[in-house]
Amino acid sequence: DDGAQRDAHAVALCYHELIFELNRVSSPLLIHVLPNLERELRVQDAMQRCLTVQLLARMFGSRTSRLSQMYRSLYAAFLARFDDVEDHVRVAMVKLVRHFVANHEELVGDVVPPLEARLRDRSDAVRARAIQAVFR
Repeated sequence: DDGAQRDAHAVALCYHELIFELNRVSSPLLIHVLPNLERELRVQDAMQRCLTVQLLARMFGSRTSRLSQMYRSLYAAFLARFDDVEDHVRVAMVKLVRHFVANHEELVGDVVPPLEARLRDRSDAVRARAIQAVFR
């Protein structure tokens, strides 16, 4: 079962890279794909959620991206991962936030409250990453 799960994650990485490149070329091409990414943020498999968070951070954070305005539901589902049940998904969100807002200062207000909440997270690892994110 672990081997099958590793294979599924490898396929997801390739799939996500293809989605990222298509987004760079023309985000409207992904109109039927993006709802699937929202579902991926809610699957039981924490590694899948983490991989999807990484992809979406790249997509929302790219310099010319307007996805956060165009796909509000997906953006909200992405931000909800700050409260994910798994520590490593919350760590991923905290690590990615700096890169995410670097190109989109208008989104800082969306990420400050959940980032501040991670400063009081139950996990030492998440708190440590949140401190690094805030003070870098």
